[in-house]
Amino acid sequence: MTLQAVRAFFETPVMLACVAQSVPFVAENQPLLTSASNTEQCRMSMSFGDITVPTLGESIESLNGSFVVELFTIKNEGPGRAQVIITDIMTRLNALNTCDGHTGDTDVAYGYVGAIAGPLFDAPDDVPHFYTQISFPFRATYRS
Repeated sequence: MTLQAVRAFFETPVMLACVAQSVPFVAENQPLLTSASNTEQCRMSMSFGDITVPTLGESIESLNGSFVVELFTIKNEGPGRAQVIITDIMTRLNALNTCDGHTGDTDVAYGYVGAIAGPLFDAPDDVPHFYTQISFPFRATYRS
């Protein structure tokens, strides 16, 4: 089992969407790049839930948890830009749910994106950005 490979499986589509949309991104446990209100950036975080299922013998690996994408865009310019970026991210994440293309591969993580909640849009007074968030449960495995 490798949690990093599972994390990369779900982070990669988000990073590719950010690159395509020219939006800087940071992953878990990294500070935002800047707090300047005239910038855009994306942050991702992942939390794992139960990672094994107990059996009468050896436990079976069953990784699951939640994944959150937070997008910060320029405030007071409307939601259009945020909608374009977050739609690209959601489209790429949903593409992970296609048929298993990893049959027979080893040393690879793959998983399933659950129902995506959001996007939630907000323009909080105490933050210099327009805020957009999506989240979803996931299930994953690592084939070694």
